[in-house]
Amino acid sequence: MCSNTSDDSYLLEKFAKRFLNSSNNGIDYDCEFLVGSQQVVVRGHKLVFAVTSDVFRAMFYGELREYKTVIVEDLDPEGFECMKQFIYTGEIKFSSAIQALLTYIAAGKYLIPLLEKVCCKYIEEKTHPSEVLEFYECCKGFNVSKFEELCSKIIRKKTDEVVVSDYFTTAKLETIEMILSSSSLKLKSELEVFDIFERWALAEASRNAIAVELMASSFETLKKHIRFLAMSGEQFVSRVAESSLLTQEEKLIIAMNMIKLNTKPMPEGLSPEQKQRQFIITPLKTPVVREMSQRQNFNPLSLT
Repeated sequence: MCSNTSDDSYLLEKFAKRFLNSSNNGIDYDCEFLVGSQQVVVRGHKLVFAVTSDVFRAMFYGELREYKTVIVEDLDPEGFECMKQFIYTGEIKFSSAIQALLTYIAAGKYLIPLLEKVCCKYIEEKTHPSEVLEFYECCKGFNVSKFEELCSKIIRKKTDEVVVSDYFTTAKLETIEMILSSSSLKLKSELEVFDIFERWALAEASRNAIAVELMASSFETLKKHIRFLAMSGEQFVSRVAESSLLTQEEKLIIAMNMIKLNTKPMPEGLSPEQKQRQFIITPLKTPVVREMSQRQNFNPLSLT
């Protein structure tokens, strides 16, 4: 009777990766790609690529077949390498949502729908709040709109995790504006919205050597999304009034409208919105009270 052993598992794995091993060992390479702006060299076998994709079949065996090195300028080398691994083995293990996105883009270009599905499944299930901003910007850079709603959902429901990521202070202005303009965020108050805006703005000012006296006029695109009139007077005075992101005139007008609404029109660059955003606050777990146990342990003498 035949039984499975560790040697059998090794042989099965080796067999499954026979094409990839032949590629890694450089056996009879007959095609070459220069991928991305770095022109990373990726070599392989025409037949293996062609049986996977009609695009590759036409490229290597069609009437307008390529005989020279194929230049691929619009893909990232990492995504192309992952696609090649899938073509040769039928398997892929991603290390991040961004890697899956780069592979998804490559799969779309060369019409490999099964790989596209594998990428989508990973992205939808594994995208972490700490990487979603970089992932979102990568989508924008490659004009991929498919995952916009996913990004928006993660940012809304896990804002507190998103804004403490290492990438947050290096994100693009347009990305920060997308966060600040959201009507729903997982934060505690509008003051926290201002705090994340200021943290990003100070980092941006440092990168671009923006003088303190120019700070208030340098981030008007973002400042207009802060709902200052939805803050309490205490929050504004104790925290916001000291910020260099507002002019003295803006601070005065906000304060006047907090004391008496519509005392003076809000400047064009500031939001007149008084309504609170929808802040998603995780409820604290209420400890279970064991009433019977308390009754049993109750000592009436403790009241005397």
